[in-house]
Amino acid sequence: MAETNLKPYGKRGVKFMLPITILLLILPLAASKPVVNIHYYEIPHVMKCRVHLPEGYDPAKAYPLLIALHGRGGGAQDFDRLWERQAKAQCLFVTPEGPYVLPFDQRRDIPGYSWYLLVNDRNIWAMADSLGVTAMTNTVAEIKANYKVGPVYILGFSQGASLAYHVAVLHPDIFAGVLAIAGIFPGEFISQENLGKALPTLRIFIAHGRSDPALPMAESEKSRTLLEKAGFAVTFQTFKGGHTLPDDLFQKILAWIGALAA
Repeated sequence: MAETNLKPYGKRGVKFMLPITILLLILPLAASKPVVNIHYYEIPHVMKCRVHLPEGYDPAKAYPLLIALHGRGGGAQDFDRLWERQAKAQCLFVTPEGPYVLPFDQRRDIPGYSWYLLVNDRNIWAMADSLGVTAMTNTVAEIKANYKVGPVYILGFSQGASLAYHVAVLHPDIFAGVLAIAGIFPGEFISQENLGKALPTLRIFIAHGRSDPALPMAESEKSRTLLEKAGFAVTFQTFKGGHTLPDDLFQKILAWIGALAA
């Protein structure tokens, strides 16, 4: 390398190194950030559910099937105590678990789950929600393959109510009725044509606590109005309490589906 008239810099006498070093330090700072694309796609998924058998269960007898969907952050075990207090219940009581694990909640010592993929993109909703509907019809198929089953009902609490509405209206050939407790009707994904096809056979039960701090009763009243306008005869119940499913309401539910022993 040819010499220059520049004086050496520093004690070690390194020529031209300062400008080069500064340049190397600056270049990474000026570089653009890498692009990250997020993709959503379907994969096979193994689900689980808890099957509660009635007292004196007779495997030769066909029982009504009641599928119960927990709320956001809940789990398949959420209905255990409610069922244990219903000695006269005469149905198969099945509680599946949402496929999406939520961040750990310090109020619970077990994980919480969601029925819906919690993203803002409504195009993703359309894909993921249809998978939730398929999961519920597969749940019915699983139970029917292992137990004798009579009429099939689906109950949803809070977030689970939206999925219960969705699957029951789209599949009135499978479900005899839907029971929505403190939930929202997913009108965005249910058409008037869907409602018309479900009208002849699908029964509707809606209930809401009068002092619900999580979801205003107006949401259930809105669902009732929409469904009655479509021609459904809706059983509508209010109860003393908040965002919950109390024992006495569950007894009314069992009576409504014909699963309460005398």
